[in-house]
Amino acid sequence: MKKAIFGFVLAVLFAFAGGAGVAAQDNMVTIGGGGGLGIPVAIYVETFASFERQIIPEFSIGVNAAFQLYPLAVFALVFTDEPYTFGYLIDAQAHWYPGGGGFHLDFGGGYSYYMLTMHCAAITSGLGWRFLLGSSESFVLNLGIRTEIFVPIGKNIFEDSDRNARLTPVHIGPHLSLGGAF
Repeated sequence: MKKAIFGFVLAVLFAFAGGAGVAAQDNMVTIGGGGGLGIPVAIYVETFASFERQIIPEFSIGVNAAFQLYPLAVFALVFTDEPYTFGYLIDAQAHWYPGGGGFHLDFGGGYSYYMLTMHCAAITSGLGWRFLLGSSESFVLNLGIRTEIFVPIGKNIFEDSDRNARLTPVHIGPHLSLGGAF
């Protein structure tokens, strides 16, 4: 957990340093939530916090920290002491805004402790629309779709006793975030 927090702080510092000399409202901080279909776990929900630093009008970099919940796995707590119900994901992303507008494509990578049982490299991608609101455009609304692919590092909880049938967990679903631009 300490390494994950250190990585998140380092990514935020890198994002600030990478955009030196840009206009005042090129930083965005948002919080939000999402959820959707997870394979092999059927449903997931997550809440997250994001920081984004615009480098040029068409390109920005950012970091996200997400807390994940698997509602159907909550029932497993009745039958086992395993912590299969929660997880977290920390990633850095590049955001491309074709034409400098609100539509964006995202791609990134990071680290996840999937269902608190499996360490994973995470590959993240998505698309969305960013809306700057208010007379000074200081409020941000972001709507999008996000995909997360979890590549197990070491032990994979989704393999049989012969270490066959390795599954790579995948999440896909909508995301909504609100925040501020400064």
